[in-house]
Amino acid sequence: MWAKELYGYADHTPETEEYGVTSYVYRARRPFEPEAIHRLLNGPLAGVIRAKGHFWIATRPDWVAEFSLAGALSSILPLGTWWASVPRERWPAGESIEAYMKDNWREPLGDRRQEIVFIGAGIDWPQLKARLDAALIPEEVPYSPDAAPVLPDPFPQWRRAEPAALVKIGPPKPETNSSRHRPLVLLGYLEQQAFNPLHRGERLQWPVIYDDREHQHLSALRY
Repeated sequence: MWAKELYGYADHTPETEEYGVTSYVYRARRPFEPEAIHRLLNGPLAGVIRAKGHFWIATRPDWVAEFSLAGALSSILPLGTWWASVPRERWPAGESIEAYMKDNWREPLGDRRQEIVFIGAGIDWPQLKARLDAALIPEEVPYSPDAAPVLPDPFPQWRRAEPAALVKIGPPKPETNSSRHRPLVLLGYLEQQAFNPLHRGERLQWPVIYDDREHQHLSALRY
């Protein structure tokens, strides 16, 4: 349900007709102030019975965070990194990534954005939206992802996945002169049933990419 609301399936039946509940999608480009959004998402959300989506905070401009709520249970977890934080020479080629950038890239923040769907009964959407808007870094405050401000940040430390957690599907190829300029190595695929903005929700194989020059996973490639 949440994926259909967030990414707009044409044949989606509104929940007001199907379940007697309503849904609202919050979208914004500016980053959230960490303390404000932490307090909001971990506090009462009147009428909300399900919520899911991704967001970013001013102190961690590289990171995509996911908010998920179902009943009384909620979580906030790091999903990976925005494409805006990955050098362009490391972007893959293909129609999917081109379509994603066309739909989601806006200067000067790139593909960084807030997209969260709230589903429930009796949601006071104008009030909830106003609370979310108030948690954003104000428009009049200068902000650049390249110079993230020092602000109180109550979120726990987010770490990239360790390379040991992945399984290679074959021996690494010997390095050549050309490969020195192509540091991304395909290690394998992780298959799971999940929603992906590029593929509209089917069984997917996430490409697992490892940067053997900087020794880190570019988990933004999950997008």
